[in-house]
Amino acid sequence: MILKGVYYSRPAEQYLTVERAPVADRCPECDGDDVRRYPAFTARGPKFVVKCQRCLALVREEEPSIDEAHPPFWPLTRQWDCSRAG
Repeated sequence: MILKGVYYSRPAEQYLTVERAPVADRCPECDGDDVRRYPAFTARGPKFVVKCQRCLALVREEEPSIDEAHPPFWPLTRQWDCSRAG
């Protein structure tokens, strides 16, 4: 499927970064206190992950709310109930 008319400009920055918001949690693996929350694409779809920045242990995954722009686009059927047909 080719999406015609959907174009994104080339980024001006050499490296793209994601804001990693600090969270008031402790890592269960290394007991570190540098735990951050940020968007990620996982095998189960777009999620917000909370990870330790010291040992990179996954503390938890969270579903993005409808107000959070991750991903920046949502299908219209996002919160519809699934039928047996799919």
